[in-house]
Amino acid sequence: MLNNEINLRTSPEVCTQIASYFDVVDNCIALSDTNRQYTISPQTSYSPSPPIPQGSYTSVIISPNTHNTADIYNGFIKAEMEVKIKEVDNKAITKLESDSHVFNRMWFGFKDARDAIEKYEIVSNGITIYTQNYGCEESFLTACCANETTKRADIYSKARHKDIWNFTSGCRTGFVVDWADKDTKKWYEQKYKIHLKIDLRRFLPLSNIKYLPAFAGKIELRLHFSCAGMVCCPVGPGVDFDNMHSKIWRYDMDNITNEFTPIGEKIKMYTEKAEVLDTTQMAVKLTTGSTETDNKLKFKYTKFTAEERTF
Repeated sequence: MLNNEINLRTSPEVCTQIASYFDVVDNCIALSDTNRQYTISPQTSYSPSPPIPQGSYTSVIISPNTHNTADIYNGFIKAEMEVKIKEVDNKAITKLESDSHVFNRMWFGFKDARDAIEKYEIVSNGITIYTQNYGCEESFLTACCANETTKRADIYSKARHKDIWNFTSGCRTGFVVDWADKDTKKWYEQKYKIHLKIDLRRFLPLSNIKYLPAFAGKIELRLHFSCAGMVCCPVGPGVDFDNMHSKIWRYDMDNITNEFTPIGEKIKMYTEKAEVLDTTQMAVKLTTGSTETDNKLKFKYTKFTAEERTF
């Protein structure tokens, strides 16, 4: 494309030209690679001195470590985050269980693994060439093309509320707290792990780059992980409970929050369970042989009370 034609091209045409360029590179490598020197091999780049303290940056080198080309489009960052949670007002929360179902489990995590990076820098040969201080907003922009199929398939990159509520696909990009003691530790004393997979193409400057050649120099990402983009939501009792009508009628449950809620905002969850005897009497006639007697029955049900909590 000539310089005098730059302003005459639309965005789709430019993207098509970029894609065509990478197709040409792919074909050239395939045709000229007679000695089979170009092979696809994973390159592992470890961040220095893990674990990384809270509030600090960690560097990830994305340049190829040999005379080769790094595949940015298919590259990703694997991270493991340790989190401790607490209730802001220090209100007691206990595990509410009935009929082998836990009713007040809570999921904490990220809707998108990219939300775990609050800000980052791109460094080339020791010089910062790009700075992004609004990582969560950029994550939203680069995730606009995500569909339900990718959300179901890539379990360490994205989370759907439907899967979390039904607890059908595990914890995905978060963890579940059931408020039970483990290893003699209370729930607020325990450390929970979040497994994350962040694609390199989710960083806006790298989204249109497919290959990164070795002659481009040493390119690295300085990442700042935080919980600014973390959300939480209650977990339902399970799909099997919803399908057991013989159990549902014995419960009286308040409405609770049924969506992702950012950390720091109030969320409504079950906090108390009580066995209640219904005072409504139902007249029932029982016939035994030729004898008919009138009886009155009372029903006993379980009441779950919901209150607001902030984490």
